[in-house]
Amino acid sequence: MKFSIKIVTAIILVLTSIFSCTDKFEELNTDPNRPNEVTPGILLGQMQYRIVNNSIQAARNFTHELMQVDAPRSSTSGQGLHRYVVQPGQAVWTGFYDRLTDVEDIYKISDRLKENNYKAIALVYKSWAYSILTDLYGDIPYSQAIKASEGNFTPAFDKQKDIYIQILKDLETANTLFDDTKALTYGGDQVYNANVLTGGRNLGIQRWRKFANSLRLRLLLRISKRDGEVNVNQQISSILANPVTNPIFTANADDAIFRYPGTFPYFNPYFNYGYYGNGWNNNNYFNNHNNYNPGSTKTSAYSNVKTYYNQNYNNTNYSTNTKPGATQGTNISNDKKVSRTKSSSNG
Repeated sequence: MKFSIKIVTAIILVLTSIFSCTDKFEELNTDPNRPNEVTPGILLGQMQYRIVNNSIQAARNFTHELMQVDAPRSSTSGQGLHRYVVQPGQAVWTGFYDRLTDVEDIYKISDRLKENNYKAIALVYKSWAYSILTDLYGDIPYSQAIKASEGNFTPAFDKQKDIYIQILKDLETANTLFDDTKALTYGGDQVYNANVLTGGRNLGIQRWRKFANSLRLRLLLRISKRDGEVNVNQQISSILANPVTNPIFTANADDAIFRYPGTFPYFNPYFNYGYYGNGWNNNNYFNNHNNYNPGSTKTSAYSNVKTYYNQNYNNTNYSTNTKPGATQGTNISNDKKVSRTKSSSNG
């Protein structure tokens, strides 16, 4: 009997310790610095940064070499784009399709949350990215693209005409979805800062509408010789005849420009490369930047960073002569780089 009591007591003690250990387990193991769910704001900012990087890096590493604006230092092998040796996935193909998965997620999450401004921004990015892809490659995966989660790993290629027709419809839809009486609930916009209201209106959303309609106009002009197959002239006339319903760019301030804030992790991949090395880009952030003075290129900290860079990354194509204090950004409305950085012309 005494033995049974001891066994029962031991079991009770064990159970008590187990339940006490798991009491409020989820609360104790919830990281307060991480989101519990993904919101469109979390996705938007990083997607904007990455898709712009894809664009300017393709210009630097693909277009410029094809145009023979520059060539890689290791050009003695006879390889490289300046030799017209083009590999699958180069230019913006791989990068843009990667980012379009984020765009699709932003759209789906925003639709579930009934956040129309995010949905509209996603449609603008989708239209912009696919317009560049189809202009570069012609027929591309579109209607069946970004469906790997559904088991479709070999999407069919859509005709360019069908892609253009749907892009124009999406931009028209985006224009109607934008609501300038609301701020972006979850923030995240690094292009127009549509995260706040000013005098009861969202000036950023107003500019997003202008971007959507201006992009639509540009794409219509590109297919102007196909009027008849697509009602190009009718759509152009409709946009221009209704500036209140279909506002377009009227000043430089309306331009869609991603301006690199210069704060971790949103660094300009060219401007900041010479200071921080490649470490921050590989999750090994180079911390000596905390000590250098942006107003001078002669501080010891800047020299240390520059020496570190020269010793460890002297085989890259990036310049070590970028000057602090320059303004940099990328215009995503007309695909122009506005990075005011200097690069060395070594080899």
